[in-house]
Amino acid sequence: MHLVVIGLVLFISVILQATVLPHLQIFGIKPDLVSLVVVAFALFRGRYQGAAVGISGGLMIDFLRGDFLGLSALSKGIVGFLLGTMEERVFNDDFIIPVVTAFAGTLADQLLFLILGDAFGLDYPVWPGIFAIALPTALYTAMLMPLFYNRLYGLNRRLIKVSWEVRRKLF
Repeated sequence: MHLVVIGLVLFISVILQATVLPHLQIFGIKPDLVSLVVVAFALFRGRYQGAAVGISGGLMIDFLRGDFLGLSALSKGIVGFLLGTMEERVFNDDFIIPVVTAFAGTLADQLLFLILGDAFGLDYPVWPGIFAIALPTALYTAMLMPLFYNRLYGLNRRLIKVSWEVRRKLF
């Protein structure tokens, strides 16, 4: 059940990122909605599920983009794992923490993507990309986090509640 719901959230975020968000560009920069979902679920569910959500979302983006399969999956998976280590140390109902982690997580994802792309010979300009793409994307994504975080938090709480109810009925 959890996998299906989280997979559906990822799929919807990829579709929105590919269709709607290009129309919401500011100076050629659009937010990274998939990173936003990865950051949120890494904070909610920990490092392993954060990595799984990151890899899954990254693969969906890679299939959509079609240039280097696995590059987004690797960068988002690493970010999901690293941010998931903060699960027990973060109060999920705080307002500032999700915004700061969305900025840091998106920035780390963009930097990893640029560095790994350059390392694999894809001719991604790392230094210009930091200032022209990574920082503005991270800032834009962090600004959108308050709009999505409470909904994702509520969804996660419902998933936990359903999980406990199913376990109680089985045992």
